[in-house]
Amino acid sequence: MSASTARAIPKLREASFKDYPQIALLQADYGMGSASYEEWHHLWAGNPAYVGLRGEWPIGWVLQAGGDIVGYKGNIPIFYELNGKRLIAGCGYSWVVASDYRGYSILLLERYLRQKNAALCLSTTVGPAACNALATLGALPVPMGKWDRASVWITTYASFVASWLARRKLPLARMSSYPISAALFARDSIVERNIRKRRAGSSNVKILCCETFDEGFDSFWEVIRTENPNTLQAVRSRAVLEWHFRYALRENRVWIATINEGTCLCAYAIFLLERNSRDGVRRITFVDFQARAGKSAFVYPVLVWALERCRREGIHLLQAVGLCPRAVGDISTLAPYHVQQDAWTYWYKSLDRSLATVLKDPDVWAPSLFDGDASILETIVSSSIFALLGDSEGQAYAKPTTYNVNT
Repeated sequence: MSASTARAIPKLREASFKDYPQIALLQADYGMGSASYEEWHHLWAGNPAYVGLRGEWPIGWVLQAGGDIVGYKGNIPIFYELNGKRLIAGCGYSWVVASDYRGYSILLLERYLRQKNAALCLSTTVGPAACNALATLGALPVPMGKWDRASVWITTYASFVASWLARRKLPLARMSSYPISAALFARDSIVERNIRKRRAGSSNVKILCCETFDEGFDSFWEVIRTENPNTLQAVRSRAVLEWHFRYALRENRVWIATINEGTCLCAYAIFLLERNSRDGVRRITFVDFQARAGKSAFVYPVLVWALERCRREGIHLLQAVGLCPRAVGDISTLAPYHVQQDAWTYWYKSLDRSLATVLKDPDVWAPSLFDGDASILETIVSSSIFALLGDSEGQAYAKPTTYNVNT
């Protein structure tokens, strides 16, 4: 950045697709990774909500100093439904500001939270630095689910423990991993037995794995939206699902587990394999679970199926964050490990007063990592699982941050 740019007072303006090269450089400078132009452009150009709005939607905002972009916050439109009405939600994406201009970063967040086109603003990948800013500007933590910790299952013990020992530079890491793995497996088997007990009533359920989203998902969406009119839920039509997971499907990183009754889909789950692991650990995340009325207990055989497939395919860890299948509740009690996150990652602000009152009721919510940008491209925050085994980088339950999630 030039000296003249560093002295300039930045101006806030709406972002355009032409800004991509500078936005990508800014993201890369601060270790956020950067999607290709095709992937980044697809967030809007391939998005059924953006297309439905005919482009009358800000794709985000930038801070510009001189000729340089020094700050950016994306804004992805997503359709939601509640009480038979369709709502448009703005979903925050990739908030990044150059260090010399951090004092101006609140301008981007404020502009995002007071946009005129959205009834609701969602922030689903919030870091610790953003929590107090969101609270100051009137945003609230989502009142359903545990969004400050990850529930974790170790699924391939020997190689995972060997990786942990190697990180600690202990001798004979591979040989030492076997007795430790056996002890962990014996301990975790007791916890996993609880899942299998709950599965007992549906042990004969046949789970199929799909490679694509077919027309059956459109029919299924019509059923669940009708059965849950008083629940805020993101539209899950076939077109939306294909847009949301387009690049993960291309890379074979999506598991779509389905359960049918006759020829009709009655439940499905989506798991997403991490694209780029920085620590060599292969993780898969339980992103979403949807079921027809009375079929929520199918989450248990789905979870058993996922654990068994992880073991067959050498996936080290299965993780879930905030997932609360309707009528089943929080599944984190079924996990042997819990890793404290640095922040409550899911916040919202309603721009409509009557809607804001409704959303204070936890029962209105059915949140999952399908919401917002939490599972689009590579935005899921991976759990620091090595902390569970005494890694020097941290502990499983860190000191809580200063925000109050009960506010």
